[in-house]
Amino acid sequence: MLKLTKHLVCLSIWLTVACYAEPDSSKIYSIFIPPPNWEMIDAKALSPKVVVGFVKKSKAGFCPSMNLSIEQVDLPLHKYIQEVKKLHEKDRTTRWRDLGSIKTESGLGRLTEIDSKSKWGDVRMLQMILVKEGKAYILTTAAPKEDFATFYPEIKKSISSFVLASDLLSLITDEEKKHSLLQKIADIKKSYHELSLNRKKQAPSFEKKWKELEGCLKEEYQDLGNFWQLQVLQSIQEYLLTSPLPEGSS
Repeated sequence: MLKLTKHLVCLSIWLTVACYAEPDSSKIYSIFIPPPNWEMIDAKALSPKVVVGFVKKSKAGFCPSMNLSIEQVDLPLHKYIQEVKKLHEKDRTTRWRDLGSIKTESGLGRLTEIDSKSKWGDVRMLQMILVKEGKAYILTTAAPKEDFATFYPEIKKSISSFVLASDLLSLITDEEKKHSLLQKIADIKKSYHELSLNRKKQAPSFEKKWKELEGCLKEEYQDLGNFWQLQVLQSIQEYLLTSPLPEGSS
């Protein structure tokens, strides 16, 4: 969860909250809803191409995991799948299968299966690959082969939830909840204007409203998943980095 810095010298970065930005059609967010109770992996532990990862923690053995990676490509989906097949066929310790098309919220992707061995035993992976506008979106799930059937229903649901969107709030289907969230962001905007006039006096009020927004996303928008919640907070932060300070602020 994002945390506000307490150093006033960083206020121009973290506390420059105006309001939710108008959707930027050039910005595409890749979203999926992870299985319930799967924990987000620390970003520092992920490879550069991996956008986000989740894990189902276990006291022993191989922990089921899911991650999303993005790769620039100049191939259509069927050609990309052929290249993936060639790559896996070179490794005789793995077994690769093309399982055919799978429907996602952003169109048809391709589902593949990879069986391999690890120090914890046999592992099965499912990869959903979707190619859109020069990018391959690869959603990979791994779990012990013997337990995979147990996790499959929730894994398939997560894969099917994958969606590309230029506006994160457009994924809120309840108009009342969307309006409520916009109002909370507007409250943060008002709090920032007050903060810009007297930073030391108003900083606690602003931090309180930011924490309330985090809590609201977590409690009232669970159906969209914690990855969506994080992206909403990050999108506000990114927008604020290029937003001018209100007039009269120092």
